[in-house]
Amino acid sequence: MKKPGPFVYLFGNPIALLAAFGATAFFGYRWWSEDASLLPAIVAFLVFCQTMRAMDQLQKYTEWKREWDAMGGEPRTPARKLTMQSPLVRILIGVPAWGVGFYWVMTLPNDGPGMLIAKSCFWLGTALGVGSLIYQALPRRKKAARAAPAKYPDVAVCLPVPRSSPSIRDVLAQLPDYCRALLR
Repeated sequence: MKKPGPFVYLFGNPIALLAAFGATAFFGYRWWSEDASLLPAIVAFLVFCQTMRAMDQLQKYTEWKREWDAMGGEPRTPARKLTMQSPLVRILIGVPAWGVGFYWVMTLPNDGPGMLIAKSCFWLGTALGVGSLIYQALPRRKKAARAAPAKYPDVAVCLPVPRSSPSIRDVLAQLPDYCRALLR
């Protein structure tokens, strides 16, 4: 596999992804509130899509490189992935998002039932989030541990060592023409 170019390294990291997502959200909101045209929002969305593609290419390359190095005898290091399951990512995304929602709920006036529904959804989501945190903090009964299935099954059939091997002439006769041309 070819090493990705500098463009992939530049745009294929979580900071660039977060910046592209923020730009897309900002320009999309400006278009939605009729302060700006749709063109910057479309461009920001295309950059966001390209950033996602670059991040995927970089992740595939690093996985391939890790496996390639492991074939050479180097110990395989586990991949460090920042996913939504990691507490750091949840805090870095959740707290600012909740803060923006809270500011929005407290500063905007109640202009009709649409705004009331949106504010009610925010407070319902907040209550569900707090309830989830409380539920996760409660001690739980531990289940009996089960034996994990073996990663590599035991060998069931052993083949004997071959008593004879084919001659070089037989092996060369079995090769395709383009392989024989390389050996000459």
